[in-house]
Amino acid sequence: MCVFDNDVQDRVKELTELYIIVKEIVLYSEEIDPENRADISVINELRNAFDHLMRVYAAYFEIQHDYEFLFSWDFIPGDDNDKLKKYLKNKIDVVLVGNAKITKSDDGKTIRIFIAEHSSEIEINEKKEKATLIINNNRTHDLKVKEENGKLNIYDYDSKYVELNLNKALAHVYRAGYDTLDRTTLFLRRYIANEIKIFSVETINSVFPEYYKDIKPEMEERIDVIVERRIEKDVGDQNFENFQKYVTLMKTVYGYYKDVLKKKSALIEFENKLKKKERRKMIRTIIAGIFVVIISTIILCFGRSLISIFTRSP
Repeated sequence: MCVFDNDVQDRVKELTELYIIVKEIVLYSEEIDPENRADISVINELRNAFDHLMRVYAAYFEIQHDYEFLFSWDFIPGDDNDKLKKYLKNKIDVVLVGNAKITKSDDGKTIRIFIAEHSSEIEINEKKEKATLIINNNRTHDLKVKEENGKLNIYDYDSKYVELNLNKALAHVYRAGYDTLDRTTLFLRRYIANEIKIFSVETINSVFPEYYKDIKPEMEERIDVIVERRIEKDVGDQNFENFQKYVTLMKTVYGYYKDVLKKKSALIEFENKLKKKERRKMIRTIIAGIFVVIISTIILCFGRSLISIFTRSP
């Protein structure tokens, strides 16, 4: 089993944290969709990410992997010193590795490297099938040992292969996350508008005064920011902090959606009372109008009768 270096472990940790967040917003998206539909494109992105992650773990468990030749144990110290120095420079990022002093123990089982204040060792096990790189008595990294043509050759897992598949896995999860955020934000904006538009301004101002005063302007401002981020987003950048900011904006809009739903019953109740009041007012207006017509008709008829009586008098 391989032991990934700290950089690879950090990337795997980032991928895990990212996936948990993306899964959460996928659930948000499905919750607000009245038909609870899953986005096929998002599912495909996550499936592709899983495929690349399995390639990484295949290398980790040495199920399927590529190894990179480093140096021959027999030529250290000696002809392969430069190969070992190059590997150490990439591995522990020490600029002065060119000035390293390299020695081997008398029993031939330990290679020691001294670089300024740094010191590292490579120990080979009894079976000569595995070697362990120990960096500053702290970090360790396992290496593969192969006997080839009578020499012990040292290999490491192909870090470029692992890095390539990790980057692809992250890219797919980021893309799934951004696509879900876009979809969810647009849904929320539409659903909030649909929930509110059925109520009169009087009802909203009476029951939910903070909607026009605070929620709507803040929501529009945040959605504008989301639109800008969507236009500017670069999935290849894979900036976890920027992605989290985008998620926070979406959750804020989601909170507004929940606020609207909580007020919906009170809005409906007030709207019904308002409509009943308006109907009663309309009925009173109609009755008053009818009453006026009747009175006017009576007065008109009475007036005509009086005129008729006076015109008939000698």
